Amino acid sequence: MKALVLISDRTVPTVTGTRVRNHYLWPAMAEQGVDVRILGINLDRSEKNPQGPKDIPSQFFSHQRSSLPHRLFKSLTKSFQEWPRSDFFLQKVLDEVQNWKPDVVHAEELRMAYYLPSFHQKKSSAKETITFHNVETELLKKTGSSPFSIGRPLIEKVHQSSFAKYEKRAVGKADLCFAYSEVDQKKYKS
Repeated sequence: MKALVLISDRTVPTVTGTRVRNHYLWPAMAEQGVDVRILGINLDRSEKNPQGPKDIPSQFFSHQRSSLPHRLFKSLTKSFQEWPRSDFFLQKVLDEVQNWKPDVVHAEELRMAYYLPSFHQKKSSAKETITFHNVETELLKKTGSSPFSIGRPLIEKVHQSSFAKYEKRAVGKADLCFAYSEVDQKKYKS
């Protein structure tokens, strides 16, 4: 079985929960006989050589920054889980799906679901899966995501509405969704 895994951060150094999980999970899958390849996004512009788990083929791509007005508009209308997006990374995912022909394309967190081929009406023979680590819409109501203090209540409502649509679309597009708890699973099923 071949699995193309989409992650949102490098794994080295293993200093956050996400990095630790990805650093150990994918080598463990490889030990079970799964041929794993990782494509990731490098959000840290100062990191010149992002690393994935040892012995797992990994490639990380930087975001190409858009214009300031475009970034400002997206910051006002999209939550941090939906923005920034990388058209370059999306094309790399689609190329890998076409050329390598994985059996599974896995988004290892909700923000990476955007890069699944079905999100862009692209046909693929691969099963598409997502791991949901929380019910992100519920968390967003508690934590907020507005980078601005002026107009925060309105921005938060716009973010919550946009993100709820994104989360629902992700659940609908995936062939299989993994949840970390029964409570999360029930919420997503509803």
